Amino acid sequence: MAINIVIISVTLLGITVISFALLQNFLKERKLRTELERLASELEKANGKLAEHDRLKTEFVAIASHQLRSPLTSIRGYVSLLQDGSCGQLSPQADQALERIAESAKHMAYSIEDYLNISQIETGNMQYVYSDVNLKNEVERIVDDLRFQATKKGLVILHRNKVNGHGVIHADQGKVFQITQNILNNAIKYTPQGGIKVFVRDDLVRKKIYVDVEDNGIGMNQKDIHTIFDKFARARNASTVDVDGTGLGLYVAYKMTKDMGGEIYAHSEGEGKGSRFTVEFPMVM
Repeated sequence: MAINIVIISVTLLGITVISFALLQNFLKERKLRTELERLASELEKANGKLAEHDRLKTEFVAIASHQLRSPLTSIRGYVSLLQDGSCGQLSPQADQALERIAESAKHMAYSIEDYLNISQIETGNMQYVYSDVNLKNEVERIVDDLRFQATKKGLVILHRNKVNGHGVIHADQGKVFQITQNILNNAIKYTPQGGIKVFVRDDLVRKKIYVDVEDNGIGMNQKDIHTIFDKFARARNASTVDVDGTGLGLYVAYKMTKDMGGEIYAHSEGEGKGSRFTVEFPMVM
C-alpha cells in the first residue's frame, strides 16, 4: 500500500514537472511568436517607408531634371550663337572658352537625359512608340553625328555594313538612336587613342541583326563585365580616363534594349585590351 502511494506520488510529481515544463515552453513560444509578429510588422512599415522614399526620390529626380533641361537648352543655344559669329567676332581665347562651355553643356544634357530615363524606367512610365526602323541607316546617321567628336580626340571611326536582308527592326526609333549613341559615346570616351569599329551585320537564319561597337581603349576585367550594365556601375579603371561618368548610360541602354525585345552584351579580353559591345534585335522579315 505504501509502495503504491509512493508510486502515485512520484507519478503525480513527474506529471506536474512535465506539465510545468510544457507550460513554460508554451509561454516562451507564445512570447517568441508575439515578438516575431511585432518585428514583422515593424519591417513591413520600414519597407513601406523605404518604398515611399524611393518613389519620392524618383519623382524629385524627374522634376529636377525637367527644371534643368530648359535653362540648359538656353545656354547651349546662346553658346551656338556666339560660336557662329551671330553676336560679333570673338577672340581666340573666347572661342576656346565657349568650346569648353559647349562640351560641358553637352555632357550635362546627356546626364539629364539619363536621369529622366531612369525615373521613367523605375516608375514604369517609359513609353515606346514602335515603327519599322532601318537599323543600318540609323547607325550610319549616329556614326556621322559622332565622327567629329571622335576626330577631336584623334580617334578614327571605321564603319562597315554586312547586312544581307532589309536591316529593318520593329522598335522605337528614338530609343534605338539613344542606345547606339550611348554605346558609341562610351567607346569614344574610354579610348584614349587609336580607333573604333562599328559593324552592322545580320543573320537571316536566326532572324537577328547586330550592331558591334569595338574599341582598343581601357578594357575591363571579367568582374566588371558582369556588372557593367547595373545602375551606377563603372569599370574600376574608368575613373582614370573620365572622372565625371555616372554609370547610367549603359544601364539605360540595357533596359531599353530588353524592353524592346533585344539583347546587349559586353566583351573584353582584360584591362588595357579594349572592349566590344554588341546590341541584338529581331529583324522584320
